[in-house]
Amino acid sequence: MKLFCLLLSFIIVNVSSDKTTEYFKREVAITNALVEYAYNMKNSIVGDKRIENGLVHVIKTIVLNGNYTTEIMNHMFSIAENLYLKDIDETVNILHKFNGEIISELQIADPDALRPTDLTNLVLKELADNRRRCTGEALRYILRLATNDFADFVDNVTNLVEKRRIDPPECSNSTILRAKTPTVRKALDVPLYEMCQFLVLYMNTKNPSPQIAAELVYDGNETCTATKIYKSSDPDVFVIKKMKLIWWQVDKYHKQVMPLKDLLRTF
Repeated sequence: MKLFCLLLSFIIVNVSSDKTTEYFKREVAITNALVEYAYNMKNSIVGDKRIENGLVHVIKTIVLNGNYTTEIMNHMFSIAENLYLKDIDETVNILHKFNGEIISELQIADPDALRPTDLTNLVLKELADNRRRCTGEALRYILRLATNDFADFVDNVTNLVEKRRIDPPECSNSTILRAKTPTVRKALDVPLYEMCQFLVLYMNTKNPSPQIAAELVYDGNETCTATKIYKSSDPDVFVIKKMKLIWWQVDKYHKQVMPLKDLLRTF
């Protein structure tokens, strides 16, 4: 009898766990649908604002408003497959907040219409990878805009257009984010700490990890340290500073190492 009760308990726990996992995957898929809608929203009028790209606008607004920690934004943008504090309810709550930001900022009248029709056979890793493809490109665009490095970016865009004619990515079947030359585009003015957040969040779309940090250092030379921690290797640490209107990676003595726009090309 004791053995039977133990087996029954084991079965109930596993069934419950499976249902919880499926619930989580569905919530991730629903958020992905909103992310993809925002990503594909190009040159639109929302209220009294012209929005060049919906996802760029939402991510930029979330970071600059400062309502969320870097860790929470990491779960929104970069590590959709990970649980925040190992708590599924807390993680789903973060997803709902992200959904709400997209719906509010883009004034989506009927978000339920964007809900995926098929929420079966979902693979969490694939969902997370698709999220990162979209958010990673949006974050890279924001960083390029902040460093005003569009000369090479336009060439990259041309190459991406050609590539997507052959192999369009999962996150978009339409045209890619638009880029214009520096002569017609002004640099995005980003405060130091928020620039650091953009950097670590972008880094994490390329090689995701739950452990990232953006830390301001006030020592007479205002800097920000962007740190990404790996389980099996040394952390990536970048110290950045704006000097004479140019973003730089600097060393511990605040000496210029390289322009941030060049550092971005290594990611």
